[in-house]
Amino acid sequence: MSPPKTKGYGRTLLDLNQIESGVIHPKIKRYPVNDLLGRLKDGFSYGAMAQGISLQVMPCGLSIESDPQLLEQMVRNILSNAIKYTHGGRVLVGCRRRGATLSIQVWDTGQGIPEDQLQAIFEEYRQLDNPNRDRNAGLGLGLSIVQRLGQLLGHHIDVRSREGVGSVFSIEVDLGLEGSERPGEPTATPEPPDAADLPPLNASILVVEDDPALRALLEDLLTDQGYQARSAVDGRTALDLVTQGAFRPDLLLADYNLPGDMDGLKIAIDVRRKMSRQIPVIILTGDNSSASRRDLQSQNCIRFTKPIKPENLLQAVRDQLLASPTADNATAAVPLPPEPPI
Repeated sequence: MSPPKTKGYGRTLLDLNQIESGVIHPKIKRYPVNDLLGRLKDGFSYGAMAQGISLQVMPCGLSIESDPQLLEQMVRNILSNAIKYTHGGRVLVGCRRRGATLSIQVWDTGQGIPEDQLQAIFEEYRQLDNPNRDRNAGLGLGLSIVQRLGQLLGHHIDVRSREGVGSVFSIEVDLGLEGSERPGEPTATPEPPDAADLPPLNASILVVEDDPALRALLEDLLTDQGYQARSAVDGRTALDLVTQGAFRPDLLLADYNLPGDMDGLKIAIDVRRKMSRQIPVIILTGDNSSASRRDLQSQNCIRFTKPIKPENLLQAVRDQLLASPTADNATAAVPLPPEPPI
């Protein structure tokens, strides 16, 4: 007689029992991590969007050595948790190379985890938002399975979190052959994103541009990268947003020549004064005069000559946000991944 089919939490219990009893035997193989990332993106994008969550899966050109099915279950369990506890925020999946290993990381801007609960979340039946263990809310076995599979596969698991800011879960996977590619395999392209290649979570950017088409283009470009972008047509409108508390930018992106009595430099000075801190400023300009260069440099503003390639602008935005020592928005201080851990 074949065993009865299970569904719901019964399937989860069976999986956990199989791991504990030694029935599951890993089948290690070498394969591109993008195979895993692509399935995650396809499997979770629609559900995340339906919950108002921005999900971004960053590509990676390296190959890893692991059991494809078991590793995927680990990442799926973590990603499911991230989406569950991120209400209308952002979730990011990315990779970072660390010597002979690849760190597969899931970032979220959810409610965060109390420091004294960082290890307890891996216990069976432990759910921070379900102290009464209501089975209608699930059994809380997802992270327990992650930990058991990590031990089975030899993949170290790490978690860092800040209450009210978000969390990051990392799985360290062997690249094999000391991180090099096997003979005959193509060189990994692109390299996995480093800290400067992934945007800070939920950073706020104020765009000041009088050209309607360019203003809309810049706002869409930043929003697509997961930033919170707001735009203004001139300096007075921008200052009103900041003064009235409607928007507190972590970075200002402004045209140099603007209508009215305020150019981009004057806006930068006034916005910084209103916010009482030196937020990063990027100025876009067609003015190549030495005077404008000198004035912008004196106020520590990054200058770009129009037109600028989108990828160059985005890299400058990331660099400036990551280098900013005083972020008004706490979530902007969660790049991938700083040391020491959060």
